[in-house]
Formats: sequence, C-alpha cells, structure tokens
Amino acid sequence: AVVSTQSTGMLGVGEASEEENDIVKRTMMETNPVILGVTVVVSLIHTIFEFLAFKNDIQFWKSRQSLEGLSVRSILFNIFTQLIVVLYVLDNDTNTMVVISVCIGLCIEFWKITKVMDVSVDLANPWFGIIPRIQVQDKSSYSESPTKEYDRLAFKYLSWVLTPLLLGYAIYSL
Repeated sequence: AVVSTQSTGMLGVGEASEEENDIVKRTMMETNPVILGVTVVVSLIHTIFEFLAFKNDIQFWKSRQSLEGLSVRSILFNIFTQLIVVLYVLDNDTNTMVVISVCIGLCIEFWKITKVMDVSVDLANPWFGIIPRIQVQDKSSYSESPTKEYDRLAFKYLSWVLTPLLLGYAIYSL
C-alpha cells in the first residue's frame, strides 16, 4: 500500500516541501562543514542555557516568600514585552524552536503573576453575565514594604524617558 507523507505527519509538524528540501540540500553542499558544525553546536548550547535559565527562574520564584526588593511592575512590563515578542515571532514565520522558547518564556511570566499578586476568580459577578471576573491584588508582603513606593517612583521616571522615545520611534517608523 502506498502511504502519502502528509497522512503520516503529525499535523504538518516536521514536513517539508520540495523547495525547503532543496534549500537544505543546497545549504549543506555549499556551506563549509566546519561552519555548519559550529552553528549546530552553538545552537544546542544556546538551547541548553536557555532552558537552564528557565529552570533557575522558576526555582527562584518558587522559593520566594517575601517580595521585598522585587518589582511587581517590572514583571507586568515583562509580560507586555514578552507578548510583543511572541506576536512578532509568530507573525514572521520563525523557526519552531524559537517560537516554543518564546512561548515558554511568556507562560513563565504569566505564572510569576500568581507568585507576586493574589489572583482570584469571581464567579458571582461575571462580565456580561457569562465571563468570570478576575481579581488581582498586591500581596501583603509587597504592599507593606517600601519596595512598592520605590517601584512606583522607578516606573514614573522610566516613563518620562520611554514615552518620548516610543513616540519618536512611532513617528519615525510611519
């Protein structure tokens, strides 16, 4: 029996068109093997270090009891920037490993929210009668520490610098 390659693939993952196969063959034939080998080794080492960084980030936040000295606003800002990076990577048809790595980073940032803030779901007061309302409050170890005030001041001054830069770049990119 003849089986097509599309029916045996896992939802299109790992399947390549003839054009992509030709590009890979041409790259293998025309590129110095040493450069290809170094590229593979560097890519593997980068991936290992990235996942070690994910592991250490999770370990740090799991063991954290007090939020004194840690910026909650920076975590919220990191979620915003990570979300932009994920959307950019998805829009540009980037390598699957890069997409997976960036999405894992975004998931870790969302998980951190549950560590630095009290998140609860209010089923009694849904939006539009159906969508559960999510309530987010500062943890007591953060709101009772001077870190909250330092965090507010730092982002105030940072916004003074970033807002004109962002506006300038937006005008420049038009």
